[in-house]
Amino acid sequence: MVAIPLGYYLASSFLQFLINSINNRFTLDVITLSAGESLNTVILMSLGVIILIYIPLLVIMFYIKWQSALYENEKRIIRWAWLPMLFGAGGAVVGFWVSVNMFLPYFFSYNLGLDIKNTITISSLIWFIVQNMIIFCLIAQMPIVLKLLVKNKIVSKSRLRSYWKPVIFVSFIIAGLITPPDFLSIFIVGVPLSLSYFVALI
Repeated sequence: MVAIPLGYYLASSFLQFLINSINNRFTLDVITLSAGESLNTVILMSLGVIILIYIPLLVIMFYIKWQSALYENEKRIIRWAWLPMLFGAGGAVVGFWVSVNMFLPYFFSYNLGLDIKNTITISSLIWFIVQNMIIFCLIAQMPIVLKLLVKNKIVSKSRLRSYWKPVIFVSFIIAGLITPPDFLSIFIVGVPLSLSYFVALI
């Protein structure tokens, strides 16, 4: 039960921090189009925060309760479960920073020389930020996935090294599909995606 008020508090604090971070860099009016839009957005964010809080707790509780029934390789997997969580959290932080400091100022700087006022709904803003956080979170998982493939002898490092040119090409194609259609967005996503592949080869 503690997670519910905690999730609401963290979601509200995150939303306030987000708006303050944006307003410190450029002018953007965050608006609502319906009476309950702000509340609905905070509630959905609260649910997301609660899930993120419970995932590591459930892993720990599962390990404590069932560790005696687990095989050694299963115990090892659970012990290392913190690593993808840590990488994912790091990727999400990078996604947040890139969104606030690069994507939003870049996109809202295009006013075509007209006297256009920058506005965005609160739900659109949150979805834009969360979408980029998820993208960078998934990018951060690539080294772990590739390391597991190599460790389990599904693919060799030499074979992965031989694919580096197609991987770079495909990385930028994927970046173009999941980001807005401009060079900066494709570059910001494509480069980390390519680098994460080479990190796995170290």
